Amino acid sequence: MIKHICTDHNLKLFLQKKISSMLHIEISQKFDVVVNSTTDLEFYAYYHNMFVKTPFYKNFDENKMKYQKELYERKFETIKNMVNINNKYILDIGQEDGYYSKLFNNSGAKMVGINVNLTMNYKGDKSDIIIYDGVNIPFSNDTFDIIVIHMVLHHVIHKWKELLIDIYRVLKKGGVFIIEDHDFKNGRENDLIDVFHCLYEMVESVEFNVEYYNTYEIRRFRKEELVNELRKIGFLNPKFTINKYNPLNKYYLVIRK
Repeated sequence: MIKHICTDHNLKLFLQKKISSMLHIEISQKFDVVVNSTTDLEFYAYYHNMFVKTPFYKNFDENKMKYQKELYERKFETIKNMVNINNKYILDIGQEDGYYSKLFNNSGAKMVGINVNLTMNYKGDKSDIIIYDGVNIPFSNDTFDIIVIHMVLHHVIHKWKELLIDIYRVLKKGGVFIIEDHDFKNGRENDLIDVFHCLYEMVESVEFNVEYYNTYEIRRFRKEELVNELRKIGFLNPKFTINKYNPLNKYYLVIRK
């Protein structure tokens, strides 16, 4: 898969720069050699071995928390620019760090976060995150003004329709559902999305997690297919925000009940 991606020069440069950014070191000198002489699993193992030798790794928890906070701050600014959050009750599905809720709670809104587990590798604030079964949201009908789900839906393999139906249930009439995800088109871009999931696992894990790579699975879907499913449930008026240069085909979808 990695060799296939790297036959496209622009995607190869994009991948190379992303790995350099993740590892906080320059890797361009040997990148072609590594690509051409390794299997995909050996590729990840090679760069994970480089990662554990970096200064970033020596302060793993501290640096992961800093990175995650910066990521949530960017997401917070994006959501705040999309919709009015003042006095809104917001649900974040798949929350990994309660810091995200605090950003909203300190800005005139009220957010709660839910997740299926608390297994992140760094020690973020997880004290207020509610555990649920991945389908049945533990709140009453028509509870939330806004529901957000960041880069999670493609990881819901088997009961994603049931989850979307329950999201509709707990969202108020006229409320807003915001999805951040990948548009799974065809060709190398899909492979690139898969590789990026494996790269993030490479730097999220203290130990090299062979089981993750051997059992890796996501649900590939196009954004048009998702909108059709949302409309069947009852959602209305989809609006997309898409970056101009976007090899990972990321988008935000805003859709109302």
